[in-house]
Amino acid sequence: MGAEIEVWVLLCGGPADFPEEKRHMKIAFRDLGDRVAVRFRSGYEHFEHAPDEETGEIAGVPVHRYRWLYQTEIAE
Repeated sequence: MGAEIEVWVLLCGGPADFPEEKRHMKIAFRDLGDRVAVRFRSGYEHFEHAPDEETGEIAGVPVHRYRWLYQTEIAE
């Protein structure tokens, strides 16, 4: 088997206190989709792929930009 292909994801927008370390992440290319949900506080922040805003590369790895859409709370 070949090596897993990874890409960088840049999450833009959302709550002002959304941690910077969660805004940049490396994910498997096979997991790259139209939307990404990231756990934050008691819910999830939802982001949508913005292919018209590609940001280039980091150390030769493509960067995919996602824009914030909305927040959901975890039901108890």
